[in-house]
Amino acid sequence: MAESLVSGLTGMLEGWGGWVSEKAMALINQFFPPEKRAEWIEKLKAFTVKHPKVTVSPRIQSSHMLCRD
Repeated sequence: MAESLVSGLTGMLEGWGGWVSEKAMALINQFFPPEKRAEWIEKLKAFTVKHPKVTVSPRIQSSHMLCRD
């Protein structure tokens, strides 16, 4: 009995999570179409290649500075 209750609750939560995920993606796609997102990602990648020092996180940069020769 307890197993079926847990199974039912798990299924309900998975279904609700899927519904929320679908609605969120629909909203994101409405404001930021996939084509535009892909274009922005490519621009961001190009920027990170051109400006590596700007895109390094401070945590990584500070630990790197400690390991200098």
